[in-house]
Amino acid sequence: MSRDFYRLITLVPHRDSLIPLEKTRSGLFSRGFHGSFSLPIMAPLLMVSRSLKKEEIKEIAHGISTQIAEIDKISPSENEICSFPGSFNFFGPRLNISVNENNVPNSIRDAILHFASSIILSLAIIKNEDLEKTPYKNEELINFTPFRKAYLMNISIIPISSRGKNIDYSYKWKTGLPVWLPALKNSS
Repeated sequence: MSRDFYRLITLVPHRDSLIPLEKTRSGLFSRGFHGSFSLPIMAPLLMVSRSLKKEEIKEIAHGISTQIAEIDKISPSENEICSFPGSFNFFGPRLNISVNENNVPNSIRDAILHFASSIILSLAIIKNEDLEKTPYKNEELINFTPFRKAYLMNISIIPISSRGKNIDYSYKWKTGLPVWLPALKNSS
């Protein structure tokens, strides 16, 4: 029996930025977001076929830092769903950064399976079959303090199964070492 196995490159804000979001996540769970504690708070950027090397992640981090230098801080906007192949729909506030074909190194393009349609800070995952019954469309804007300090990391995710059937919203994950975004001076 083969299990689904997902590899993502994610952005994770510094833990000081995450503290207020834990309360928000608890509220989401009580309002029917059963996947709000399934994975760590993170912003999925890419789905990849292999774990990326530290140097490859550093190149992506530099590109994001360049964007931050132009916009000052990573900030939230409206809540969104960002879907990835498989059963991953990440829910949270959209961030004002992007990762796409134009700002990833050529050396990793063969490893990229999917780019995030928009970068969201995921506070919950919603399975495809639960999209209609989860009240994400009615959620107020999830706001948080804009941030600069963050890191990128590999994360491998495996759905937990019992007797050949996946257990709802249960996952094992393993993370790679963090690669902190380099500090760049504002261009203005």
